[in-house]
Amino acid sequence: EEADLVGSTEDAVRGQDLGGLPLVVVARGVAQDYAAAGLSTEAGQEVEAIWQDGQRRLLDLSSASRLVVAAESGHLVMRDQPEVVVEAVRDVVAELR
Repeated sequence: EEADLVGSTEDAVRGQDLGGLPLVVVARGVAQDYAAAGLSTEAGQEVEAIWQDGQRRLLDLSSASRLVVAAESGHLVMRDQPEVVVEAVRDVVAELR
């Protein structure tokens, strides 16, 4: 289901400009197991490069953005390292005050 929504999510974000609103992009630090999904090593590396690029391009949405990598998390950062997400939210709230 998530994969089915990627295109519409990208369309909604594309071209947005948040100006100076604080933005924290929280990214996983543990790479996906692409082989388990049936991808070759080469294809997995290509998908990973595309994903990494997308995470960094999100930073262009705001002049007050930063990337936080949850070093010990896979895709579900909110489950694997919830404290990273909580800290990111607290930081944004503090910046807005």
